[in-house]
Amino acid sequence: MTKLLFILLFLFSCSPTEPEDVHGCLDSQACNYNSNATIDNNSCFYEINCAGECSATGKVELWGECYNIEETTYLNLYNSELTGEIPSEIGQLTNLIGIHLCCNELTGKIPSEIGNLTDLTQLHLFDNQLTGEIPLEIGQLTNLTYLRLDNNQLTGEVPPEIENLTELEGLVLFSNHLTGEIPSEIGELTELEALVLSSNQLIGEIPSEIGSLMNLIDFNLANNQLSGDIPQAVCDLIESNNLSIENILEGNNLINTCDD
Repeated sequence: MTKLLFILLFLFSCSPTEPEDVHGCLDSQACNYNSNATIDNNSCFYEINCAGECSATGKVELWGECYNIEETTYLNLYNSELTGEIPSEIGQLTNLIGIHLCCNELTGKIPSEIGNLTDLTQLHLFDNQLTGEIPLEIGQLTNLTYLRLDNNQLTGEVPPEIENLTELEGLVLFSNHLTGEIPSEIGELTELEALVLSSNQLIGEIPSEIGSLMNLIDFNLANNQLSGDIPQAVCDLIESNNLSIENILEGNNLINTCDD
């Protein structure tokens, strides 16, 4: 009996054991592919590939994060300690309605590809360290209602293409290094409620076309190098909308003809 029990134990001990199940990602295309896994546990990761770039189609990488091109409508990264340049790939997010990148440490130029974002209604890039000129492609953003580029280091002129932004309610460009004359095309922006171009290096006369901006409630051209008479149409606007004449005269070489 003892001999029979020994034989049975020997036979069972020599029988192969069933391998244990190993859960993991079975897709060899995923960054976390597990070659030892036998059961897929839906953990496969595709968003960022092993090189640190977006690998899935229909996505774009900005500042180390992947954004779905079709689904991303708002890019809200204000006060996020962002550095470096605004990636040109931002122009691929063609369904964007709002961009809020203010209060960071962004440098470099505003990418011209931003002109691809024709559904954009708000573009807020203020309080950064952006340089270069305002791209002409900004004139392609015909649905834009608010443009804030203030408190940067932008140079060059205010592009006349701005006349295409006929839905614009706020144009705020103060505290930059903008030069040249105020484009008369601004007079086409009849929906404007805020026109703030103070603390730049703008020269020449105030265009009389600004007098047609009957919705203005915030009008500031102070601390530039403007000269000449204030046009009568602008004087009439200042009076009718109860605007501050000091926000026009201060820091400029203008002749106050509004009191005549």
